[in-house]
Amino acid sequence: MISRHPGRVAGLLRAQGRSARHYGELDTTVPLESLEQLRAAIEQQADIVPTFHLYPAGHAFFNDGRETYHAASAQLAWDRTLEFLNSHVG
Repeated sequence: MISRHPGRVAGLLRAQGRSARHYGELDTTVPLESLEQLRAAIEQQADIVPTFHLYPAGHAFFNDGRETYHAASAQLAWDRTLEFLNSHVG
């Protein structure tokens, strides 16, 4: 599972396999302290260790149609996504 969206926690807790998540450190909709709680819940309930990536950006930093788009963070998130897929999917 690869995700840049903080929602859908119930689905995360039922996930199987590896998980990579991307978050903006400046995203006011997702408090950074909540990410450790989310990580712990995923590890405990889904029995997987998710990878969380943080970027110096705000909400929706990957969406180039929004004012919050952050090109450098979006590119790094994309590179990491491709690396994740190549490593775990093939």
